[in-house]
Amino acid sequence: MHAEEGDVVAARDNYVESQVIRQWLATSYSENTEAVRDLAVAHEKMGNVMSAKGNLTAALESRRKALEIFSQLAKADPGNVQAQQSLAISYPACAFDS
Repeated sequence: MHAEEGDVVAARDNYVESQVIRQWLATSYSENTEAVRDLAVAHEKMGNVMSAKGNLTAALESRRKALEIFSQLAKADPGNVQAQQSLAISYPACAFDS
């Protein structure tokens, strides 16, 4: 919500807090693919915020972390359509900021 309103700093701060929680969940419950996927989504959102701030290096780093997680999820369960779609969506996001 903050990013849409133009308050990129507040959005970044909220996403940092969210990432900390999601990292803990993904680490503590690594077998829970939803928790792991949520961490990847948090990295994607942080990439959006960093891009909005003009920090393309940080944006690309966040998006590459998301891509790595989505890739692991897709490889672990090739029949999981959501994992495959998330992976497919992540590739262009990484190319955009390169």
